[in-house]
Amino acid sequence: MVMLMLLSSQMYNLLNFKTEDPDESVWGAVPHRTAYQQMNQASGPMSGDTQGQPAAGFAFDQVSFTDPSYHDPASYYGQVSNPAALNLDPGYGFFLEETQTEDHDNDGIDDLNDLDDDNDGIVDLIERFDGCYGTDPFDHDNDGILDEFDWDDDNDGILEGPIDYSQGIDPANVSADRYVDPSAVHPWVGTPVGVGYRVDQNPMDHDNDGITDDDTDGTGPGSFDEDDDNDGRIDQFTWPCDFDGDGFQDYFDLDDDNDGVLDIWDEHPWDNTLTGN
Repeated sequence: MVMLMLLSSQMYNLLNFKTEDPDESVWGAVPHRTAYQQMNQASGPMSGDTQGQPAAGFAFDQVSFTDPSYHDPASYYGQVSNPAALNLDPGYGFFLEETQTEDHDNDGIDDLNDLDDDNDGIVDLIERFDGCYGTDPFDHDNDGILDEFDWDDDNDGILEGPIDYSQGIDPANVSADRYVDPSAVHPWVGTPVGVGYRVDQNPMDHDNDGITDDDTDGTGPGSFDEDDDNDGRIDQFTWPCDFDGDGFQDYFDLDDDNDGVLDIWDEHPWDNTLTGN
């Protein structure tokens, strides 16, 4: 116990944390943010080899790291349900049974406890097992390309980064001020975006009219709705699905890709080239 107390008291010095003068927020005094949030950040437009360099001065001076009410422009629809969860000192992280650091949709709820990891309105349990290929988690525009590989998550022609965990914390090629690495190649034109290109400031505005997608079914303003008319069908899909076109809807079809291997034993039930058991 003595060793634990000594170790915890020295952790701030080892990690160069400042505990004095905590920042004020709508919830009161808030300690500085966790260590991983300072990774891959820059203080302004990036150029040359500045990608991934830490911000000038103390890394946690950014409002996004000190105010739990701050929302990244890529998460207008998110919400922080438990502000206390944001205040955990990373010095104690290794004492936890599980770190729970991944939060793909930036809504303040870690993926382990989040019922909808990509905040697209489809509960993960349904999304993973609804028989519809292409509605897997982390595909916000449901174009069949996971956000990890999708440079335009809402299909409006403006780069998002991509905004995803695997490319770095929010993400590796975008600065804290939302500037894209000038060397990033826009996949639609095949040329670098250049200095001063900012990521999509409203990924939930598909028609780029400056207004978040219309709320035609009265579910609330500012929400990204996958079922605008509340007819029970996801807008961008004909649902239910028949992936192999054999006339049997996937939720009734024992072999969705018609490769001769039952889905329950199939390595990939929507790819007839992968028939491993």
